[in-house]
Amino acid sequence: MKSFLISILIMMLAVFSCKDQPTQSATDVSDGLGQTEAFFKIQIPSNLKSYIYSAVALVTAEDIDSIRTNLTVSSTHVEGVIEGIPVGQSRLFEIFVFNFDSVLTFYGSKTADVRAGLPVQVEIMLRSADETGTAIIIGYFEEVHQEKIVYSDFDHQPPYDDGEIYLANPDGTGRIQLTQNPGADYHPQLSPLGNKIAFVRNLDPMGFDTHVFIMNIDGSGQKQFSFGPVTEDAPWFSPNGSQIVFRKASENGPSNLVVMNIDGTGAKNITLDQIDAFYPVWAADGNIYFSAHSGDNRIWKIRPDGANLTVVSPFKIGGSARIRFASNMGTLFYDSYSYPSQIIMSDFPSFENPTPVTSGDDTGEFCLSPDDNRLLYSQGSPSQGYFLYLKNLNTQQTNPLGIKAIDCDWKVISH
Repeated sequence: MKSFLISILIMMLAVFSCKDQPTQSATDVSDGLGQTEAFFKIQIPSNLKSYIYSAVALVTAEDIDSIRTNLTVSSTHVEGVIEGIPVGQSRLFEIFVFNFDSVLTFYGSKTADVRAGLPVQVEIMLRSADETGTAIIIGYFEEVHQEKIVYSDFDHQPPYDDGEIYLANPDGTGRIQLTQNPGADYHPQLSPLGNKIAFVRNLDPMGFDTHVFIMNIDGSGQKQFSFGPVTEDAPWFSPNGSQIVFRKASENGPSNLVVMNIDGTGAKNITLDQIDAFYPVWAADGNIYFSAHSGDNRIWKIRPDGANLTVVSPFKIGGSARIRFASNMGTLFYDSYSYPSQIIMSDFPSFENPTPVTSGDDTGEFCLSPDDNRLLYSQGSPSQGYFLYLKNLNTQQTNPLGIKAIDCDWKVISH
């Protein structure tokens, strides 16, 4: 009987909440970039503890169907989580606590800006048939960190006037276009905190004049980062996100690696024409690993200040091989860079137990999920195009995502 009455009351409260309620005007940072959770805890006055029976939370919003609530009730408090609020938006939420045995009702509402990230507190009067007290709501909004991928649909084929950068869920859903440029945008790389993206932009749609840019996770604030007279590409953030490394081509000599502060200052050539360096990866151990395009075609490492240039791989990998590390650096993924190129997984730093991860058509760039259990890679051919595939490294199951792309990155984002 009580459950039936609760259902009736919830329906009544839902109808009530839709009448004459203020409409929240919400400004999206960008649809689908993430969600927030509203946490709250209602402290119940001691003289009313025995009256609490159940609770329900309602949220006033046009997208009410996508909002989820989960409340628990104890003898001392009611606490809950409101999920599904888009990042960058506000919602009016109302919490009702009631008890059919003694006709106890509780009502309160509070509007909070999820972008402020500040706690909210409000006192609400609780009344029963014979008791009165003040309950305190202590609530705060917190961002839910979500895994996202970024990729470019640039095909690396002339004319170099196509290719934009997109943000999506790891399964390819929820795609958002972040750039719109007459030339190609490609090589997107997420910062460690997932709040910025470094990428390469071709400023000459009829030729090839590429430089490193940085933008916010929602595509805003696009800013040129490098200004050299030659090709600059393959950016990678330092582990703490304060610096970036990228490849700088040379008109008459080898490509070099340049380290620069995230504000654009302190640029330093760290390889100094000692080796033809490609595809740098700033690893968790603080070293910058890269593949050599000329000479013995092996993987090398160097310190961010240019010290300790050292060969790493005991055998030839292939010129301009792309490399990725598992988070504990115990496993290395690299591509063979022979046509058709395939992705190889091996122990690191021993390079023992090399195992092919892909087969068939040529593979482009690739990236690992934050938990190291999934591999996202592009595969295809220059004539037919390259498309993204998602492979579970535990089950070996591979799913095509049906997305045209040649490069990608995958991290947990927040903003």
